[in-house]
Amino acid sequence: MLKVSVMTRPFQIEISESQQELEKALKHATTASSKERLQMLYWLKSGQVNSRQAMAELLGRDQATITRWLKKYKDGGCSGLLEVKHARLSSTARHWGSLRTAQTALTRPSRIS
Repeated sequence: MLKVSVMTRPFQIEISESQQELEKALKHATTASSKERLQMLYWLKSGQVNSRQAMAELLGRDQATITRWLKKYKDGGCSGLLEVKHARLSSTARHWGSLRTAQTALTRPSRIS
């Protein structure tokens, strides 16, 4: 049987929030995405997790996702990490939305007297 040893890079990030601040933020988080991101920061701050691989496994995410989240934290702090960007509607989606609006308007009874 062949054993493969995987070397993982340790985290090189300073979490500026205290453990207590992170605990409080976790308790008041309202979305699943903010909870898992705050959980990541909490585990890092408390020293419970010390590798990307372990963090990815615990959160059920890919290591690339963990790396991306950490970059967001480094660039924008906690608010940058928790910021959720909404995708813009494609031109096709806007087109179908306009058609639905027109259909609704056409099916309403006319108010012309």
